[in-house]
Amino acid sequence: MTTFVSLETPEHSPEWRRSFLNAADQIRAIRDSYHMAGACDYLLRVVVPDMAAFDRFYEDLTVAVPLRKVESVFALESLRQRTALPLDGQHWTPRGGASQAPNPSQHASPCPAT
Repeated sequence: MTTFVSLETPEHSPEWRRSFLNAADQIRAIRDSYHMAGACDYLLRVVVPDMAAFDRFYEDLTVAVPLRKVESVFALESLRQRTALPLDGQHWTPRGGASQAPNPSQHASPCPAT
C-alpha cells in the first residue's frame, strides 16, 4: 500500500529539522521524503503492507516529532514507476514516433550572450 503523506510543521528551526530527519531515518515505511514549496512543508512516500501498518507508521511519526498538520492520500493503482533518470537528452517519445529532444533555438536564454 503506497501512501503520500503531506506534513505541515509547527516551526522551521534547525532542531525540528534534525528531529524530523532522525525520525525519518528510523521509520522504515518512509521510502522517500521531500522538502516542499507550496501547500505543505514535507511530502513523504510511505509503503506499508496494510492499514494496520499505516496506523503504526502514523503513530511512530506523530510521537517522534511535533506536527501541525498531516494529510494522507492512498494510491489506488501504480500506473508507472521509473528509477532511471532521463540523462540521455531524450525528453519524450510521441506515440508511435521516435524520441524528440527540444530544439534549443526555440528557447531564448534569459542571459545575454557574452
